Amino acid sequence: MLLGLSLNIGGALGAGGNPFKITDIGVFISAAFGVGIILAAIGTLIYLLWGAFEWITSGGDKTNLENARNKIVH
Repeated sequence: MLLGLSLNIGGALGAGGNPFKITDIGVFISAAFGVGIILAAIGTLIYLLWGAFEWITSGGDKTNLENARNKIVH
């Protein structure tokens, strides 16, 4: 007990129960939204890095440079 607060670590980690049991639709929607945001952020980072790689490897070609710039800007 720390400053009058207690924390049930075993219950939070799923000890003695199923951690994937859905008990409320709100919890499910919240978890799905959180996963969606994380996947969107990872996809955005990959797309940005792809544009940066194309920019570096464009070799001064105007068309390739413009395509890479568009990937970075979008």
